[in-house]
Amino acid sequence: MLKKQLALATIAAIGATGTPILVNAQGGFALEEVVVTARKRTESLQDIPVSVSAFSQEDLAAYNMTQTSDLAAFTPSLFIEPNAANNLSSLKTTIRGQVQADSLSTLDPSVGWYIDDVYLARTTGTRASMFDLERVEVLKGPQGTLYGRNTTGGAIRLITAKPEVSGEVEGFVTGTYGKFNQQRLGGAVNIPLIEDVLAVRLTALSDETKDGFGSVLVKPAGPELGGAFPGLPALYPGNPYMDFEEARKDAGQSDMEMFRLGVNWQPDDRTNVLFAYERSDFYANALLINAVRPLPSFGALAANAFVPPLDDIYDGGVVNALQESWNETDTASLTIEYDLNDTLATKLVLGWRDMESSFISDVDGTAAPLNWFVEPFAQNAEQRSLEWQLSGEALEGRLEWLAGIYYFEEEGIDFSNSGGINGYLGSLATGRPLLNGTYNGTIDQNESKSAFVSLNYELTDTIGLTAGVRYTEDDKPVSVEARSFFRDGTSACRFDVNAAPNVNLDDCTWSSSEKYDFVSWTVGADWDLSEDVMVYAKSANSSRSGGQNLRGLGLVELEDGTVIDTFTPFEPEEATDFELGLKGTFFDYALQVNAAYYHIWYTDIQRSNLLSTPAGLTTFVSNTSEADYDGVELEVKWVINEQWMVTGTAAAIDWSYEDPADYSNSVPDEEYTLRVNYRQPADFGTWDFDLNYSYRGEFYTNSSSTRQQLDNSKAGIVDSVSLLGGRAALSLNNGIEVAVWGRNLTDEEYLLSPLVLSVAADLYSSGVGAPRSYGLDITYRF
Repeated sequence: MLKKQLALATIAAIGATGTPILVNAQGGFALEEVVVTARKRTESLQDIPVSVSAFSQEDLAAYNMTQTSDLAAFTPSLFIEPNAANNLSSLKTTIRGQVQADSLSTLDPSVGWYIDDVYLARTTGTRASMFDLERVEVLKGPQGTLYGRNTTGGAIRLITAKPEVSGEVEGFVTGTYGKFNQQRLGGAVNIPLIEDVLAVRLTALSDETKDGFGSVLVKPAGPELGGAFPGLPALYPGNPYMDFEEARKDAGQSDMEMFRLGVNWQPDDRTNVLFAYERSDFYANALLINAVRPLPSFGALAANAFVPPLDDIYDGGVVNALQESWNETDTASLTIEYDLNDTLATKLVLGWRDMESSFISDVDGTAAPLNWFVEPFAQNAEQRSLEWQLSGEALEGRLEWLAGIYYFEEEGIDFSNSGGINGYLGSLATGRPLLNGTYNGTIDQNESKSAFVSLNYELTDTIGLTAGVRYTEDDKPVSVEARSFFRDGTSACRFDVNAAPNVNLDDCTWSSSEKYDFVSWTVGADWDLSEDVMVYAKSANSSRSGGQNLRGLGLVELEDGTVIDTFTPFEPEEATDFELGLKGTFFDYALQVNAAYYHIWYTDIQRSNLLSTPAGLTTFVSNTSEADYDGVELEVKWVINEQWMVTGTAAAIDWSYEDPADYSNSVPDEEYTLRVNYRQPADFGTWDFDLNYSYRGEFYTNSSSTRQQLDNSKAGIVDSVSLLGGRAALSLNNGIEVAVWGRNLTDEEYLLSPLVLSVAADLYSSGVGAPRSYGLDITYRF
């Protein structure tokens, strides 16, 4: 509804980069229009009556954002960290308190990730996709109308740079050398093959960090226990993952390669066809330690199982296996857009993705083999999707409408093989010491079908109305083979065969299929107080689909004494929000302020639980009590003059659960950022200096413990952290840019979200945040 501050011709000239700043003719700063497609149409960010944060190519470079997790530091209400057990192959993403705490294949995310218009059922491989982006858009609040899979928290869109059919061959090459022997080389080239008709864009990246920022001493599982458990030293003879020679290993290394091909075909003025393919390969290892130091002791184990107390957070001590993650992804899309006439258009989006992911972990992060993966945890999945849209205008352009259908299907496997002394001890009473147990789940074919419509109506020249609705049907089948393997060479079904659905005792399998359907909606109104200031109110509702507990065992007892049937499928969770917002520019376009207040009603919350049982380590999802969330968000850009610009953000959230034992995990209570930019033009080029600060408040980690237990624990609440970064760049007139950058300049020591294995025993395995790093970038644009 706000009038655009630039003519359409100017927008076309600069491209829909989504950049919040623009170098003017004198080489200084000026507020500029941010062009986004968050509502499936091209709009100014200041015109959209919803909360959206956007980052351009220039922003990503200035903040030195090379990983998807970097987005969280400068986006209000967004928090990103490694998934359970510090699995670096996937991400745990939180927006406004909504989070998926486990990477289980039957569990859908509360925050949807997209590459262009293709939904990603699993976050695996998104780190590689951060290269050569046009922009990133972060949408906050329930997304149940316009986006393919319903999510209660929001959506993150990685929008790749597209081939341009006009102009000449152009592109860039960039290289980095950084601390810990980081070596990064990448680039892209845009090649118009037929002027104004056909073009291709090729992108490639190799990014390797050869030296880790920490280290661990890896020892075989068992011998250091001094014979406390008969037969334990020979648990897994010959196993390549657990039967190691003693060795010191670097932790914090990574190796990533990515290739992307884009094709843009515009045969006439009405048709646009885009094809994209991306391949990525990723490896990383991580530092996993026990979050409590001095390390806990366990009676007879104390003398030999643990190293002395450590003062160096980057020395992980002794573990039984190095934490390692691998993944390979292939993603392809075909988008066809066609203008039927001046007021009616259609769009078809076909998506495909194949993903293979695995990681190995000594889950407890100590020298005692309490819990570990005997072989890599593995997830493989293939997904296909189709979305068809029809959009148009009516009532002399006052009504804009969009309608469509969406289809999604996914199939794959979810495999784990874990063991440890916890299960071994728990089985001694039976006379059959347990070695390890497996879960081998097969996702036969998840399906999601939906139809949607969205309306935007100009009631008057200053008042606009928005409404939308989507109907969704989900079909989620699963089959599981689960076995326990014993010291005497025998095996048995790992689960309660009397409780499992459709059990087959011949091969220790059970199967289940669930169907869900729900309606999501959004309504809103916006009012232009002036040409430069808009206020809005909106409410939206969305549900996250339910599913089966792939690692179900039967009846289990939680730490608070609650008994749960882990074969019971978890139901869809539902979020309904109300948001009030303001978007405006002030003082002759020197100051831009976007602010929002929201309240969320959150019901049937899906909570991930981790338990150590006599049958081994297991996880399951249950629906917990209702909750209410209240939060505020603020984003400010202030152009002091052509040389100086200041950007700041702030967010705060407060939550209340119906059951006082429940709590929100991975939800920082407060977040602040401040960024100062200085630009100085010169005859030979331009100097740019960027200094940025981010603060993240404390939060509860995910656990099966109660809130009261975590309040009294030593590591159940993760401490706040402040990080300082900076970048100084010289852009020469010949297209060469030289930049030096630094991250965590004050060398803060901090832990990531711990995995709570036992509050009583002070067992909290945690990843470690990276120390200070710095490097040199050289980029040539042609």
